Amino acid sequence: MLRRRFTSIRNYTTPHVNGRLAQIPKAYNPLDFESNVTKKWAGRKRLTLSNLTSKDGDTFRMVFPPPNVTGKLHLGHALTVAIQDTIVRLKLMRGHHVEWLAGFDHAGIATHSVVTNKLKSTQKGNIDPSILLKELENHALRNREKMKYQLEALGALLDWNREYYTLDENHSYVVKEAFMHLFHTGIIRRGDGLVNWCFALKSSIADIEVNEVDFKGRTSFPVPGYDNLIDFGLLYHCAYRLQNSDAKLIVATSRPETMFGDVAIAVNPTNEKYQEFIGKSVLNPVNMKIIPVIADARVKNNFGTGNLSFE
Repeated sequence: MLRRRFTSIRNYTTPHVNGRLAQIPKAYNPLDFESNVTKKWAGRKRLTLSNLTSKDGDTFRMVFPPPNVTGKLHLGHALTVAIQDTIVRLKLMRGHHVEWLAGFDHAGIATHSVVTNKLKSTQKGNIDPSILLKELENHALRNREKMKYQLEALGALLDWNREYYTLDENHSYVVKEAFMHLFHTGIIRRGDGLVNWCFALKSSIADIEVNEVDFKGRTSFPVPGYDNLIDFGLLYHCAYRLQNSDAKLIVATSRPETMFGDVAIAVNPTNEKYQEFIGKSVLNPVNMKIIPVIADARVKNNFGTGNLSFE
C-alpha cells in the first residue's frame, strides 16, 4: 500500500535520475509539477463533469463569470474558481445533475484598444477594417486558449462541451433581443446626459474605461491621431456679455475653439453667484450670436467658474 502511494506521488514530481528522485530544489517551482498533474487529470476522461454528474438528480446550474479576452487570468479568477468548484463538487456528492458553464467575454472596447495599438505599431495610416476584424478574432482566440489552459490547470470541473463566447451568433442575438425587449417595455430608455467620448475609437465609453489624469498647469501630452503633442491643463476664461447689459458671464473652457458651436450656457441652479442669469440671454463673443442661459444641476460649481457652455 505504501509503495503504491509513493509511486503515484512520484508520477507528479520531476525530475528523476536513474529511476530515483533527484535532489529536491531549494525553491518550489510550480511549473515542475502542475504540468504533470494537468496531463494526468486530462487523461482521465471519466472524471469530466459530464461523466460525473447524475442524470436523474435535481439540476444545479451555475455560470463561471466569463473572463475578458484581453489577457490572462489573475488571482481573482483563481479565487472564483476555488469557490465555485467547491460548490460543484458538493452538489455532485449530493446527487445533483450539475451544469457548470464555461465561457469568455469579448470585452469590446478594451480588446479593440489593445489590438488597435498593436496594429498601429506595425502599420502606417488608417487601419483596414477587414485586417482589424481578423486580428481581433485572432487575439481573442489566442487568449481564450491560454485562459482555458489556466482553468484546466486549476482542475476546475467546468463543462467544456458547452463552452461559449459572448460574440457567438446565438449570444449576440439574445443580447439584442433582450435589449429591445427592455427598451420597448420602458425598463430602459434613452436619456440626456454627459458621456465620455473617445475620438480615437469614435465611441462613447463607460466611466470605468476612463483613466483620469490630473494636470498641474500646462502639460504636453500625446493624443491618438495627432503627430504633435497637445497642450492640456490650460483653462481659457471667456466673457459672455448679458444681452442689453454690461454684465458678463465668465466661462472657463479648455477648448475655446468649440465656442463657435455654443448653443447655450448652463449654470447650476444652486450657484448663487450666477442665479440671476438663468432664463436670460448672452452674446457669444466669437460669432455674436445670442444664446440662452439655462439651469442644469449637473454643472460642477467647483470646476472653473461654475458655468458650462453647450455645443
